[in-house]
Amino acid sequence: MRLLKEPLIHFLLIGLMLFAGYSALNPAPTNLDNQDITVSRGDLLRQIQRQYGAAELARLEIILEQMSPSQRQELIDAYVREEVLFREAKAMGLDQQDPVIRQRLIQQLEFIATSFVATDDGLSEEIVQAYFDDHQNDYYQSSEISFTHVFFGREDRGKEGAKAEAQRTLQVLNSRRVPFHKSLEYGDPFLYHANYVNRQAAEIASHFGAVMQRRLFQLKANEQTWKGPFTSPYGEHVVLLTRNESGYLPKLADVREQVIKDIQRSRLKTKSEEAIQSIIKGYSVTVTDSPGQDATTRIHDPDIAKQ
Repeated sequence: MRLLKEPLIHFLLIGLMLFAGYSALNPAPTNLDNQDITVSRGDLLRQIQRQYGAAELARLEIILEQMSPSQRQELIDAYVREEVLFREAKAMGLDQQDPVIRQRLIQQLEFIATSFVATDDGLSEEIVQAYFDDHQNDYYQSSEISFTHVFFGREDRGKEGAKAEAQRTLQVLNSRRVPFHKSLEYGDPFLYHANYVNRQAAEIASHFGAVMQRRLFQLKANEQTWKGPFTSPYGEHVVLLTRNESGYLPKLADVREQVIKDIQRSRLKTKSEEAIQSIIKGYSVTVTDSPGQDATTRIHDPDIAKQ
C-alpha cells in the first residue's frame, strides 16, 4: 500500500496504462497468412467467463474441470468460431471508426486505470460523520404508505353517481369489516393497482393525482376503518390505510456500512479520474476546423506544459 503512494510508482503505472491503451487502439496488422489458432487454458477460462458471467478464477477452474469431453469441445468450438470471425473482421477493417468498438476500448482502459488505484480503507469516525452530514439527502428515508382502495368510475355513473356509490359502499365495507385482501370484491377495475404496499408520494401522485396523494398522506393508519370518498382524475375511491410512515433521517449507526461504501466509491472515482487526467496531460491536442478558432489551434502541448 505504501509503494502505491510513491510518485515513481504512479509514473510507472501511468506508463503501463498508456502502453495498454496504445496497444488496444493501435493493434498490430493482422497477418492474413496466419491461419493457426492456439487455444490455451486461459482462453477457455475467458470463454467460460463470457458465457457464465463474471466469476472468480477458482470458480471458473472448477467449471472447466467438471465439463464433459463433449462440453469441453463445444467450448473450444465456440472460442474458435469467435476467434475466426474476429480475425476476418479485422482483416476487412471492420474495427476501424466503429463507435461501439471505440467505446468498448475506452471502457477497457478506464477499467485498467481504476484497477491501478488504491483507496485508503482507514476511515476515521470524523471522516465518516462528515460525509454523512454532507450527503444526508442520499440517506433520507422518504414517507411511505400502505393501503388498498375500492374504485368507482364516472364513465357510466357520472360524477355525482360515482360519489354516491362510493359513499354507500363505504358504509358497507365498514359495517362488514372488510379486510385488506377482500377489496377486489367491490367496485370497478382501476387503471393501475388495487393494493399499494410501502409506496412513496411520487408514485401515489402519478396514479391518483397530487390532491388525493396529499390527503392520503395526512391520514392516520387504521386497519379496521375504511375512509373516503377521495376524488382522483379517474373517479372516486374509498381507502383502507394500514401504514403511514413519515420520512426520517436514519442514525449514522444504522447506515454506517453503506456510508463507508459510498465514501470508498467516491474516492475511487476521484482517484481514477486523476489517473486518467494524468494520461491526458501527456497528449498534444490540436483542434482543427473549430468555429471561432484557428484551423490548427493547439489546446494542449505536453512539452509546453513541462516548461
